Amino acid sequence: MEKTDIDKPKKVSISWIERLWRHKADLLLVLILVILTGLYGLLMVTDRVPILGLALLGVFWLLYIILTGRLSFATPMDLPILGVIALLPLSLAISVNRSLSLPKIYGLLLSIALFYLIVNAVRNYHHLSLAILALILLSLIIVVMGLLVTNWARGWFTFLSPVYVRIPRISDLIPGTLSEGMINVNTIGGAMSFFVPLLASLLWDRDAFYRKYIRKKVHAKFLRIAYKLLVILTFLSASGMLILTQSRGAILGSALGLLILIVWKRRVKIKLILVILAVMILTIMIMVEGDISELNTLLDTDEENSTLQGRFESWRSTMAIIQDFPFTGAGIGIYNQLFAEFYNLSPFTTEVVDPLHAHNIFLAVAVDLGLPALVLYCALLSSFAAILKQNYSIGRSINRVVLKGLACGLLAHHIFGIMDAFLLGTKLGVILWIFLGLAAAMAAHRNNFKLLHDPPREDNPAYKTKPDWNQVKHRLIDLLIGLLFWLLMSLAAVSLINIIPLLSLVTAILGGITLGLILNSRFKNSTI
Repeated sequence: MEKTDIDKPKKVSISWIERLWRHKADLLLVLILVILTGLYGLLMVTDRVPILGLALLGVFWLLYIILTGRLSFATPMDLPILGVIALLPLSLAISVNRSLSLPKIYGLLLSIALFYLIVNAVRNYHHLSLAILALILLSLIIVVMGLLVTNWARGWFTFLSPVYVRIPRISDLIPGTLSEGMINVNTIGGAMSFFVPLLASLLWDRDAFYRKYIRKKVHAKFLRIAYKLLVILTFLSASGMLILTQSRGAILGSALGLLILIVWKRRVKIKLILVILAVMILTIMIMVEGDISELNTLLDTDEENSTLQGRFESWRSTMAIIQDFPFTGAGIGIYNQLFAEFYNLSPFTTEVVDPLHAHNIFLAVAVDLGLPALVLYCALLSSFAAILKQNYSIGRSINRVVLKGLACGLLAHHIFGIMDAFLLGTKLGVILWIFLGLAAAMAAHRNNFKLLHDPPREDNPAYKTKPDWNQVKHRLIDLLIGLLFWLLMSLAAVSLINIIPLLSLVTAILGGITLGLILNSRFKNSTI
């Protein structure tokens, strides 16, 4: 018996306006991303952020809060981030040069805003695929930007000098931008140290991206080849830029990051790891002809501080400033001016080159914002490590590919940071917050990433996942416990700074690591 038109189920047509309205919260996130990108782009080339742009960003975020009923999805990194934000007004108040501090504060606030944008946007596998493609695109953009804004006057290969002098500067292409604010080659090298291990992980994914996102699509073979070629091109571009910078600290960090990635993916036995490390150490000792004092010359291209003694002097000066400002730091972004005016005791000032920064990522945090900020920074890193452990084995293999790449990239950058550093809020410092944000998103939406497939979009839009107020209460208690522990460890570190300075730093670092682990442990049982 044939079915009549009356018996056939009717398809309910939904207009494009209704579909947009259903996903209005996601559309707001897209608009926020556009505004953030524009503001950060302006900051990169002008060192300024228009107040109107910040106000517009605040208005759209307020609309998002009204639609979703939440400020943001909770993460185990919330307390360290809120603590850093709370320290910024005090840092600005004590700064001896607000024109130097404000760009760093703007950069840090925009980076934190991007962190929470990622946390709220990357909620499932579909959004993760967009994040992966965005990371690939970002690395290509930074490679191109590096060619235009890097100061290639030092650290270049001699045979490429005719090419370098023909590379246009950003000030030539966009009048009115910073003409003297060219980026040091070490800064670009530090940025590339994030991406080289990440791109290697995406390249060596054993077709995880293909199986999840491409296999069932039309022209799957073509799309697979196109994706692989894109990743290969980006990896080679990032690696080439890394080599061009000749930032030996970044190259060393990237090499070790790649080594850890290989060991991780191949599950190499511990004996082989020890053999590889022994060979690396032997190679380095041969390169420096057994003179350990020459080791630092392999770590970067900074001619002003290219000796181990130069680094020691920089660290000693930094420790002196930290001892004078243990609670608040000396003020974000003003290290060089402060050192030149108050800590350079040489009578021959014209012959002394003042250090541009602390040349160590942990000392840089402490000197900018104080020992309490160092506790918070280390809590962010240990929180990232705990998230990696908790979420590594869940869901699809693409999760593990991304987490491996993020972890090895973060490790590579902090190896670079032993002898050099990205200051908080500096240009390209946003990369750190992007990496942290992706890990935090996987923790915040862990239940979605446990599944092999995305939940139906209609059943799981952002604006239908209202927080449970019992869980909110639990989270507030967790934050209070974390706050008390942070204050305790900060006081302990500060109390030791003028007695045993090194022990003070170790206390702050270990306290931060412990704080991050505590926050993650409690977060597992109170996910909103």
